[in-house]
Amino acid sequence: MTYFFILGNHPDLSKAEIKTKLNQLQIEFEIESDANDFLILNIKQEIESSFLIKQLAGTIKIGEIIREISKPTPEMLAKELPESDTKMCFGISPYNYHFDVQKTGLQLKKLLKQNNVKARFVSSKTYPLSSVIVQKNLIAKGGIELVIIKADKQIFLGKTLAVQPFELFSKLDFGRPARDDFSGMIPPKLAQIMINLSGTNFNQAILDPFCGSGTILQQAIFLGHKNITGTDASKKAITDSKENLAWLSSIGYKNNCKVWQQDIQNLTQKVTPNSINAIVTEPYLGPPIRGNESENQLEHIMRELKKLYRAAFKSMSTVLKQSGTIIIVIPSIKIKGKFYTIDMQDLLPQDLELDMSWQYSRSNQFIVRNICKVKKAKED
Repeated sequence: MTYFFILGNHPDLSKAEIKTKLNQLQIEFEIESDANDFLILNIKQEIESSFLIKQLAGTIKIGEIIREISKPTPEMLAKELPESDTKMCFGISPYNYHFDVQKTGLQLKKLLKQNNVKARFVSSKTYPLSSVIVQKNLIAKGGIELVIIKADKQIFLGKTLAVQPFELFSKLDFGRPARDDFSGMIPPKLAQIMINLSGTNFNQAILDPFCGSGTILQQAIFLGHKNITGTDASKKAITDSKENLAWLSSIGYKNNCKVWQQDIQNLTQKVTPNSINAIVTEPYLGPPIRGNESENQLEHIMRELKKLYRAAFKSMSTVLKQSGTIIIVIPSIKIKGKFYTIDMQDLLPQDLELDMSWQYSRSNQFIVRNICKVKKAKED
């Protein structure tokens, strides 16, 4: 079967997450088309889209490709709408293909009316339709979103099977009782993407040695991981983590996550050496940046962060298994078009090597998160 994946705001991260997650779930796939806002895959088995969309934090929609078409006419689209004894709700979303969606949708509604089919065309001020509109006005009401995707010279017709559970992700973010907006928190979606990028199986050991208020721990539990440990030097962070994890249990995500107060440089006092399959973490990213700092101030910040990260990698390597993985945020500062960065090669001990990296940033922020995948070398 052929499926499409509509990607979020950081498509390179989303694509890497999809590929790693499918490999983790032992789902064989081949890439049919790879574009900026979507990925089309040939998958040998039928996938559980409602399960997979919750697992993939960087994917907005998952759907099935119905067939290749020449162009989306009302007559052709009408054939793909399911029969219904009640009013049929439908919407249309184009990706990488431009046509008059509003006009086509109204023509399709008129055609259905002529055939004695009651229909409601779900429209929007902008297209494609958002996941909120698709869920509330189509999927929840038994309707259908038809998707038109142009991939290279081919045009595909598809239908959406599942959309990202936006209300659930919002609850996992803003519903937590212990939030530390002043110190900054990693977004839950990014935390989940990072966990997935580690490729760790559900029973393997995951550690976050800078757990803060527990966002990465929370998303690991949400994904279904069973062997999770969090440490932090801050007593308040550990208190917040425990409070948030208790709340998580109360809303249906039971867990036995281990959380301890421990400085990163003395990590082996709590964590057994060579026992962790994957470390997923966002350490301290530096003080809040206002945008008016001098070059000397910014260079000083990066030097101090470099010391912290070098010590952290040395300690993390000790508890990581051979061939283990670290998914870590390394900050850069971008001000007035200039980047202040940390060279990864200056941070890593000999037994660790950088495998891949991606950028995660927002246009109104000075901090750029570099998501780095680091591997521990096998012993000779």
